[in-house]
Amino acid sequence: MLWRLDTSAETVVYGLKYEGREDIARSIAAVIKHTPLSFYDVISFVPDTPQRKRQRGYVAPQLIARELSRLTRKPYVEVLERTRHIPQVGAGKQARWRQVKHNFAPKNYDVISGQRILLIDDVITTGATITECAKSLKRAGSGPIYAVAVAKK
Repeated sequence: MLWRLDTSAETVVYGLKYEGREDIARSIAAVIKHTPLSFYDVISFVPDTPQRKRQRGYVAPQLIARELSRLTRKPYVEVLERTRHIPQVGAGKQARWRQVKHNFAPKNYDVISGQRILLIDDVITTGATITECAKSLKRAGSGPIYAVAVAKK
């Protein structure tokens, strides 16, 4: 599920990402629930740094993941942690791929093993972040990784 990040989608994404609008997270989760994405076992999200989470008080994709878990009754599990963060805003395609390398570490190995994981993110720009997350989970022994984002930049 991707909306092109145009003016109308920006309103949704920025409300979710920078204002922590749980009503938007609920609406997005309801849309995801009604798409043919029922082939996953575990719902998770692309994590932010602990500093950013403390600063904002939430992680936008996590809000969606929790709500989707509630709607689908599929388990919500935090399967990744961010080990470092280099701001990606304004970085070119090649820089984004370099900057995100080895930024994520798996956790909850007992849950990851062999499981089909749905990863939720807010915006996909180059795909570098979601790709690095998937690589980390695959190295930890997960089954297939599926990704959904609110918008594509």
